[in-house]
Amino acid sequence: MANQITSHIVTFVNGYKTMPPISGTTSQGGTYLLSAFDFAISLSTLSWTAPTSDDLSVKWQPNFRYAFFCKYKVCMDNICEDGHIETWTVDNNVGMTLTLRLDYEGNVIIANATSAALMLSSVGDISLKVECTDTICVIPVDDITKEVVAQYFISFEKGVVGGANEFLKKYNGQPTSRSFSFGKYGDIVEHMEGGWGLLPSPYGPASTMPGVVLSFDAMPEVPTKGMIPYRPNHAIADTIIKNADNDIDVFITSYVFQSLTWAVGTQGDLDKVITSEEVPSSSPVKLSTDDDFFLGVVPGLSSYPHMDITVKTIFRNELPATITSSGIVMGVNMTLDFTLTNASRTVTDAFVLDAAIILLLLPDSSVSVSGQNVTVDLQVHNVSSKVNTVSSQVGQVDDSGFEQLIYLLQTSIKVPPVGLHLPPLVVPHSGQATLVDGEALKIGMHATLGDLPTTSRRQSSP
Repeated sequence: MANQITSHIVTFVNGYKTMPPISGTTSQGGTYLLSAFDFAISLSTLSWTAPTSDDLSVKWQPNFRYAFFCKYKVCMDNICEDGHIETWTVDNNVGMTLTLRLDYEGNVIIANATSAALMLSSVGDISLKVECTDTICVIPVDDITKEVVAQYFISFEKGVVGGANEFLKKYNGQPTSRSFSFGKYGDIVEHMEGGWGLLPSPYGPASTMPGVVLSFDAMPEVPTKGMIPYRPNHAIADTIIKNADNDIDVFITSYVFQSLTWAVGTQGDLDKVITSEEVPSSSPVKLSTDDDFFLGVVPGLSSYPHMDITVKTIFRNELPATITSSGIVMGVNMTLDFTLTNASRTVTDAFVLDAAIILLLLPDSSVSVSGQNVTVDLQVHNVSSKVNTVSSQVGQVDDSGFEQLIYLLQTSIKVPPVGLHLPPLVVPHSGQATLVDGEALKIGMHATLGDLPTTSRRQSSP
C-alpha cells in the first residue's frame, strides 16, 4: 500500500509538462523567462510518525531522487541569451516529508495532505548545472539559478501535496472500522469516533485512548449483545509496530481472545447437560457408576451400582487471556454438577466441582483470505486445569483425577477461528499468522487498495 501511494505521487509529479513560464528581474537589472519545465523524481520505502492525534507525517528517506530541467532566456542591455538549467540529487541524504491531516467523522476518516517539504542536510546534497546554448554568453545567470531552485522546490512540494490528495480522495469517507469475528458467536467491532484509537506507546496505553468504542455485535440467534465489560489494558511495544514488514500487519492482543471467551460463555454455549447416552461408544470413560475411572476417583460411587451419571456444566466467568512465546493462553471458570440416575429415573445429587480450565492455543501459520475477510484457525496445543470439590454426597473426591480427565479431553475441544474483517478499501491477497514476542498474534498480509485510480499525464501546473 505504501508502494501504491508512492507510485501515484511519482506519476502525478512527473506528469507536469506545461507548467506556466516564470519571469523575473535579476539583481543587475536584467530580465529572465523560465519555461519548458520537466520533473523526474523517484521515491522508495516510506516511514511514518504521528506527531499529534490528528496528524500523520510520512517520510521518504534516504531513497529519494529528483532531477529538474528548464530552459531560460535572459536579457540585459538589449542583449538576450538562451540556455537551460538542471538540478539533481547527488547522494542519499535528501529526503521528503508529507503531512496528512486526519478528520474523524463517525466511523470514517477524511485524510488530506496539507504540506510537503524537501529535506537537505547540506548544500552538497544537490548539484546544479547552467548551460548557455548561444555562441557568445556574457550575461551572469546566478540570480536565475537561485530563482529556478526556489521555484522548483515550491512547485515540487505543491505537486506532492496534489498527488497525495488525488490519491486519497478515492478512499476518503470509506468506513475504517475493523471487526473480529468468532464463528457463530458474532463480531467484536472497533468503532472509531475520534482520535487515533488503539496506538502503541509513546501515545499511551490503549485503554486510555479516547474515541474508541468496542462492542460485541452478536449474530441474530445469540442472545448476548452489547458493550464488552472491560477495556484493552496492553499496548504493543512501538518497536514492534515500527518493524512491521507487510502491506498490512494486524496485531491482535490478549484482549480480543478474552473477549472471545466472554462471548462464548455469556451466550450459553458452555452451559451443557451431558448424559451417558451422549458419550461415544469408543470413549475410554463412561458416565456410569460402574466405570473404572469414576470408581477410582470417587470410591463412594460403589454404593450406587448400575446408575447413569449426568454432568451439568455451568460457565462462571472468563479468565484473563495472555499471549506468551509459547502460545495464546485462554481460560474459564466452570462449575461441574454431577448427579446420578437409576433405572426408575430417580435423580440423586452426587458431587459438585469447581474447575479452572486453561487452554494453550497455537495459530495455524497460514491464513485463508476471501474478499475483506481473513481467517486464522486456532489449534488446542495443551489443556491444564485446577479442580476443587465444592460439595459431595457420595464421599471423598480425588480432584487430581478429574484434572487428568480434562487433560485427556483436549483433542475433543474445538475453538472457533478468529476472523478479521477489513475495511472495504483494503484488498488482502495472502497472509500468515505468527506470535510476536509474546505480545500479540500478528496477521501479516499482502494487500492493495481497492480500485486504485489511474493517473494520466497532467496538463496543468501543480
